[in-house]
Amino acid sequence: MKVRNRYRNSIRLPVILFFVIVGSLVGARWFNEVRARHDSLRLSTEVRELDHAVTTLRRDIKDLTSRYSALITEDQIKARLQEKHIEMQDIATESIISLETTPPGGFAANLNR
Repeated sequence: MKVRNRYRNSIRLPVILFFVIVGSLVGARWFNEVRARHDSLRLSTEVRELDHAVTTLRRDIKDLTSRYSALITEDQIKARLQEKHIEMQDIATESIISLETTPPGGFAANLNR
């Protein structure tokens, strides 16, 4: 007696091959999407870091330019003073007078506030 239903419910090779090919194509597409998203996030982080670095460098350049112009101004002032034969002297701290005032009503009035 022959067994007729022996191979009846088995999955054939073309069906298995079809699922393997479709699965690999879907997997490759998904992998590319995940990689593209990762690259996009990485690049946006690098852009933010570079923008921060550019802002910092611009601020530093502005500060250094201001310092340089201040030095040039100081040198120009010294040159003008020497041209006019003016000598600057340091002020002696002993000759400085400091006055302290108390508000109207005296010290006790301030404690009640």
